[in-house]
Amino acid sequence: MRIDKEIFSCLIKGFSWKRLRRAILKDKQDPKREYSLEVQIVQAKTSWEIAIQQLQWADKDMLDAAILYTNACEKRYMSLLRQAKEQGYSAWGQLDVQSFTPNNAGMAG
Repeated sequence: MRIDKEIFSCLIKGFSWKRLRRAILKDKQDPKREYSLEVQIVQAKTSWEIAIQQLQWADKDMLDAAILYTNACEKRYMSLLRQAKEQGYSAWGQLDVQSFTPNNAGMAG
């Protein structure tokens, strides 16, 4: 939203192409704006969950479109998970996973 304000102020206060270009390029080069694989996976999962909810209340006319959208979101999510697996990502870190042994089983309690 900060960039939108900068672009708007550039258009209102003393317009110049140089200031406008700088404001637009600053948005693309913002280091806080991260599109890592993890972020894309979370966004894809959220989109898929929303699509499933929309599918439940879609009327007869929009049902085909809702089904197609749900399938597209699911395929994108699964594709990103496959890509993460190929790149060596895992859901748990190496230290978080402990192997089960009978000695550890009776320790709780």
